[in-house]
Amino acid sequence: WTNLILAEFKDAEWIATDYRPTLDEYLKNALDSSTVPVVTLFPMLLINTSLPDDILERIKKIELDVMLGCRLIDDCKDFQEQLENGENASWLDCYIRDNPGTTMEQALEHASILTELHMEELTKDFLFYEKDIPTCCKKVYFDCMYRWVAFLWRDIDGFSTSFKGTKDDIMKLLINPIPLISDKRNM
Repeated sequence: WTNLILAEFKDAEWIATDYRPTLDEYLKNALDSSTVPVVTLFPMLLINTSLPDDILERIKKIELDVMLGCRLIDDCKDFQEQLENGENASWLDCYIRDNPGTTMEQALEHASILTELHMEELTKDFLFYEKDIPTCCKKVYFDCMYRWVAFLWRDIDGFSTSFKGTKDDIMKLLINPIPLISDKRNM
């Protein structure tokens, strides 16, 4: 929580002073401002499985890949809205400033490639590596966090602009799901 709050203050300071961070500065703060460690901690504590005492240290690599992937997905979908709201730092902006001559389309393409690489890395960790990390822990990061963010931000920033489809998606998934087994009584 402390890292998250301090990073949010740093974002506010950058906005207030119109400071344009480098990509390295941005990424350090963006990872600190990621809600991934906060959001995933509660499910990890509530898992009905006995976990090793050092589990939080052992999942750092997976957590880092999830944080980077989620940051890229988020920044690619809401960078224009952030600019309109006075924010002057996103992964795309910083990447373009640090790589003169790069267009927004090229930055988006590069971010897309990096997002795919993070997904591949997470998939490998989930299926083949990190055998000493319980599957239930890996699922919290892979299913409950990364896949959820990818779903929510697939077309737009579905979190900030939830009225543009997110509410309908939630209704379809939770309230009116498609039955998987046909009920012969209803036929």
